Amino acid sequence: MKKKQPKAIRELKQEINREVAKNLRKKRHEEHSKVMAKDKVETYSDIVAIFDGLSKGAKDSAVLERIFTLARMGKCPTEIMKIMEPKK
Repeated sequence: MKKKQPKAIRELKQEINREVAKNLRKKRHEEHSKVMAKDKVETYSDIVAIFDGLSKGAKDSAVLERIFTLARMGKCPTEIMKIMEPKK
C-alpha cells in the first residue's frame, strides 16, 4: 500500500512548484520584452520568445493555421501528425 505524504511535505512541494512557475513566467516575460524591442527576428530563441508571449488562444490559432497550410500542400493526416509532433 502506498503511504500518504505528510501534509507539511505536500505543502512544501506545492510552494516550490509555485515559486518555480512564477520564476519561469517572469523569465519568459523578460525574454518576450527584449525581443519585442528589436527591429527584426534574429534567432530561434526570438521565435520562441514571441510564441511564449502569445495567449493560449493565439497559440491554438497558429497551430490550426499550420495544419491548414500543410493540408493545402497535400500532406496526408499521418504526415501532418508526424510534422506537428515534437521530435523525441
